Formats: sequence, structure tokens, C-alpha cells
Amino acid sequence: FEWPELDGKMKIFAIAINEDQIGYAEDEVTLTNPISVHLGGPVAVTSEDNFQVSALLTNSQNEQADIRLILEATGLKIKEGKPTRTLTLPSGGTQSVNFALTPIDGFLGNAEMKFLLESGDFSKSFSLTTSVRPAKPRDFISRTITVPAGQELKGFIRSPFILKTSKTHIEINDTHLGSIKNSLRWLNTYPYGCLEQTVSGAFPNLYLQEFAGSGESIDPESGAKIIYSALENLELKFWSGQGFNMWGQNNPNAYRQRPWHVASIYASHFIAKAKNSGFKLRNIFEKELRFWLTKMSRPERLGSFEASEDVSYFLYVLSLFGEADLHYLDAILADYNTSNRAKLFIAGAFCAAGQRDKAYEILDRLAFKDIFPSKKIERDILSDVAAAGMALGIISEINPESQLTSKVIGYLSERKHQNGTWATTFNNANVAVGMGQYLQNQTSYIPPLGSIKLNDEETVSFGKEAPFTKTFSGVEPKFIVKNEGESNLTINIYQSGIPKVLGDNLPGDIPTDNEKNLKIDDSKSHFSLIKKYFKNDSMNAPPEWKDGEEIEVEIHIPENSNYKDIVIVDPFPGFLVPVSSVAPQLVGFNLKHCDTREDRIIFFGDKLKEASQIRYKARVRYRGDFSIPPAYAEVMYAPEIRATSAGKDRVSID
Repeated sequence: FEWPELDGKMKIFAIAINEDQIGYAEDEVTLTNPISVHLGGPVAVTSEDNFQVSALLTNSQNEQADIRLILEATGLKIKEGKPTRTLTLPSGGTQSVNFALTPIDGFLGNAEMKFLLESGDFSKSFSLTTSVRPAKPRDFISRTITVPAGQELKGFIRSPFILKTSKTHIEINDTHLGSIKNSLRWLNTYPYGCLEQTVSGAFPNLYLQEFAGSGESIDPESGAKIIYSALENLELKFWSGQGFNMWGQNNPNAYRQRPWHVASIYASHFIAKAKNSGFKLRNIFEKELRFWLTKMSRPERLGSFEASEDVSYFLYVLSLFGEADLHYLDAILADYNTSNRAKLFIAGAFCAAGQRDKAYEILDRLAFKDIFPSKKIERDILSDVAAAGMALGIISEINPESQLTSKVIGYLSERKHQNGTWATTFNNANVAVGMGQYLQNQTSYIPPLGSIKLNDEETVSFGKEAPFTKTFSGVEPKFIVKNEGESNLTINIYQSGIPKVLGDNLPGDIPTDNEKNLKIDDSKSHFSLIKKYFKNDSMNAPPEWKDGEEIEVEIHIPENSNYKDIVIVDPFPGFLVPVSSVAPQLVGFNLKHCDTREDRIIFFGDKLKEASQIRYKARVRYRGDFSIPPAYAEVMYAPEIRATSAGKDRVSID
């Protein structure tokens, strides 16, 4: 076998087993190169940073060594000095060689530093990678405009971002709900990983082929990777015999170790659909999941669900796994108190069990009922967006031409935000899945038809076979769109860039020649987010910091208001590394989960009514001239409520 690339001591283990005995032996081996190299540098920097990368060289030979060290960098340039350094090390000697670097103008992404060491007949290559991110965080907005059949719309798309950083992507297509591309794009990039968000981010990817068939420009192969990644993640969140918990088995916070029953049904729903679509589970995981489902199907266990709709949803998912209890389904259906929403789940369960006639019968009866919630019925088919999206999927599996379909689609269309989404991950995922199932089963799709003229370019016609898509950089494009088809056209606009005013609400009207004022939803609520630094319990100015010192970072929300399920993300500046062994100090914040990564720390929890603060320890580790990136926060299930701290300070570390 080949030895690993390291210097130091390692243990070798050998185990021998037969029917009666087991044997074990171990030994210790010291690995050394003639010249050993240990590289050190920031994990992440901003595009404006100047920083040092060090190569610590040690001569392990019995004689002095003449050494030549060559640096070749991609995405970075040397700020001072030359890329080639020469030195002489005595036997057993150690010396640090430092390179002052800065990102190349305009470069963002992973920058690689390759080091070639030469000494006599010995030569060896080493590499180090650092992530280059914008000095200010990029943000995005998305919105949807509808052009009615036979009409024309003129206007221009104003950018809320610094123009040279702005990108505007325009798509024109048509589904009965308008494009859900904005929702899919948001779900696929949502940065957090609780149980619900893991499922919501992956579930719609089961229907990418259907979305592509309706004019969406989507890559099904990337969707498959997202699905398999989610299945692996869910296995880590599953406790045998208990169900799924929110963050996974390794979270030390006892609050989140309890199983989350309703979200466990949602996760099982996704897994069943993924399995039925050809995605494979590990045998042990599937066996344990089926055991939990069977255990929860016992009458005494079903009583642990808070609502009859949750019981019916569970029985629907059980049917997707081929474990339908038809007698129990009939009993629930016969109960006078069973809500319309619960009956729809039962119809879906009968359909999944192969009893389509029974499912048709239930659906036909529901078509003549009032499916909005009332004083007597709090949870009905159209109680909320997520319920309606789930209903659309079940209706489409049974009979997409049902009279209920138009009711549900009309409800969802009315509640779609002007940014082209339905507010939360759970809402967006359920609408996208429902729409995917609808496209998979319906046969009356009417393709879009029309033309568009952008700026002074030629007019471009589009249709089902050639949906329109174009991306602009650094401009605010003008447009004229004509709808020549029989159904509404949907213009989807996705913009990204660095906001003109950091932390402010994103502006950006789309004024039009016909004076129709198409604004972004400006009803967003915001709170304040303040980031401070302390050393020895005293607020400390950044220029006083030295390499190796330990400091405290404080994130402060001064408002006296409650926010449930808030997430706070603090990217580390290039010179800081976390002291993860020390728990954060909390005031007015109920911490549910803390995720410490190489380049950032993320806090999940509830902000209590009083002013809140979080303090955590970090260590100054690297020298150079650095920007301090802003922290940002949002309410996970109402992401329009968010905040960004100031991010203008620069720090010089000696």
C-alpha cells in the first residue's frame, strides 16, 4: 500500500479472525520527508483583502539543505516579493517562508496556490486553496409579471444593485401557475439544513423533467445529485424506531433530539416518491423506515398526531410504501367529522393502493363542496398555500381534469408573491411538487406564443419549442412583449448583485409605458443587526488586534420583538478562526442549533421579546489587510424579514 502524504507518527493495525479466535496487533511508524512543508493561510478572503500565506519548512536530514520554493497561484497575484524563494536550512532547522497575496481584480471562487519544493534530488508539490468572495455579499430578487392573452407590455427593468455588479436574467414561458423557476432556484440554494428544508430543497427535483417539458430551462442531472444528497442527509437525521429529528443525531441540544412527527411524515412522503421514481435507499435505512411506519400505524400511536389531517396524511404516505390499511381508510371516510382535507388524503391513499374508482368517487364528491376553511372547519383543502400545493398533487394523480383543479390553481395564483415565490421553503416546495405532478398527468397544456424586443435588438419570436431566455450584465434592459397565444404569458425576472445600500430593503420598480406600476413587494419587515468585537471584555478597535490573540464577537439585535426560527449567519473575515470548543453566550435568544464551519458560524433559534445578543470566541490567526464581511439574519419561514450588519471596516493584522 501507499503511505499517506504526511509527516509525523501513525499507527498500523492488523486484525485476524477465524471461527473460534480473533487476533490483533499494532505498531507505530514515523513518516518523514527530507524536507517537510506545512502550509497555512485563510480559508476564505474577500476580493479586497491582502493576506499572507506561510510555508513552514523543516529539514529532517542530517546535513544542511539548500532549498528552492516556487509559488504558482491561480486567481491570486503576489503583492510583494517574488514567486521563487531560496534559503539554506541547517540539519533539524525550521523556517517560515511568507508570501503576500491579493485576489486578481474581478476573480471570485476558489483560488489555488501550488508550491514546488526542490532540494538536491528531492522535489515535491503541495497545494492550498482559499475561497475568494465579494467584499460585500451578493443578494438577489426575483419577480413574475403576467401578460394576458392578446396584450402587449412595455417597460424597463430597473436594477436595485450597483450596476457594474448587476446581472438580470429574463425567461418567458407558461405553466398554469406561471413559472416556478424562481421557487426552484431559491430552494436549490437555500443555505440551511434542518429536516424540513432538506426535504423541501430536494422534493421538487423529482419533477424536473416535467418542468423542462413546459418550457423551463432545467438540468435534470443536477436534480438527481440533489435528491441523492438529501436521501443521505435524511438517513443521518433518522432515529430507528422513533422517526426523524430536526438537525440529526450528532446535535448535542436535547430539545432537537425529540422526533418531529409531522415533518417525519413529510420526509417519508419524499422518500416514497423518490423510491417510486427509481432512486435507491440503503437496505438497512429502508428496513428501519418501514419498521417505524408500521409501528406508527398502530391505533394507539396514531393518537399521538395532533390533528386528524395528519393521521390521514400519514395513511396516504403509508399507501405510497405499499402498506395501505383499506379498512381503516374506510372507517375514517365514514366519520362525519372527517374534514375535506383529510378526505382528499384518503382519496390519494386509495389511488396509491390501486383503488382508483374509490378515489374518483371521493374526488367527485369533494368537487361540489366549499373547500375553504370556515368557523366550523379550521383546516381545509385551501387553508394555506402548502395544503393547496399538496392537494394539487393528489388531485392530479387521481384526475387532473377534476373541477377541483381550477379552484386550487386559482387559489395558488392569487397567493403568489410578486417576487415569484410563495414565501417559505415549505410552501414553495409543496406548490412545486403539486405543479410537477399536475404537469406529469395533465394533457391540456397550451404552449406560450409571442415575441419580445429588448433594447434596440431585433424582435425574437418564441413558442413551446423555443422558450425565450437571456441574461444581461451591468445594464437595465428595456422590453416590449407581445402575447399572441391563448393563455397568459409569464415573464420571470431574476436579478443578482451587490445592493446599492447594504442592508436596505431591495427597491426596483418596473415602470411601464401603459402606467401599470409593477412593484416588488415592499412590505418587507426589517430589524437591526449590529456586530461588535471585544477583547478582555472591553470593546476593542480592530487595529489593536495581533496575530494569535483571542477575541469575542457579539451579534446584537436591539429590537424588543419576537422572531421564531431565526437564522443568523456570520462569515469570518480572512484573519479569524473560531474557537469551537467554547459555547456561545446568549441573552434573549433560545439557541436550537449552532453550525460552526471553516468560513462562517450559523446560529438557529428563537429571538425572545427582549433585545438579544450572541457572543462567541474567535482567534486572530493570519496576517494581512482584511475586510470585515457583514453578518446577516432572516426568519427562516418568513425570509422577507431579514437584516444585515454594517460591513465597511478594514483590519490590519501584524
